[in-house]
Amino acid sequence: MGLFDFFKKKNQTSDDVNSKNETEEEIDLSTIKKDIETQRKGYVELGEICLSEKNHVAYFQFVGELEDHTDDENYMTTLNYVIDSLYQTGNYFIISLDWKQEVSSLTHGVNYNLKENFGQHLELPKQEDYGPRASVSYDNVFKDFDKVLRSIGFQLSFIDTNSDAYIVVVHKVADLEKAKSAILKIGYNCLNANSRKISG
Repeated sequence: MGLFDFFKKKNQTSDDVNSKNETEEEIDLSTIKKDIETQRKGYVELGEICLSEKNHVAYFQFVGELEDHTDDENYMTTLNYVIDSLYQTGNYFIISLDWKQEVSSLTHGVNYNLKENFGQHLELPKQEDYGPRASVSYDNVFKDFDKVLRSIGFQLSFIDTNSDAYIVVVHKVADLEKAKSAILKIGYNCLNANSRKISG
């Protein structure tokens, strides 16, 4: 399977679920303006809450030159292009995980973001906590990570691509509304670790 094969949409009819303190609303994305200027604003806003200041300049320059990759034969979406381009430069603030990937990939991605962008270190769940063959889609994996992150004021948010991939960002709990707004401008709904689509 190629890097972006798992982004292809599959039919899902799950509704969002209320978490203990947050209510998610799935917004009709057909009513949202998704032109490249709006998307750029969304990517800038996401970078402002997820990236350290030292990473802002290069990232904002990249976003300023970003073109629309909707229906591109290689990337299919602008988001896929952004993730791939960031990975090539060693910037992993948008974590992309196939549903079959090991838990260790999530541990590594979250640890990297906490250290690189927030100067934080946290003892996160490990592969051995779930078993050697466990993937990120196993029961409670994302909930467990989110619970540990919330203990220091951070959380996971998910960019809902309606695919077999989990697209994850780490940010402060206080920045949740900013994350939702940014992700909506990019053209997607924002989910949390308690959503059925994520931990159903």
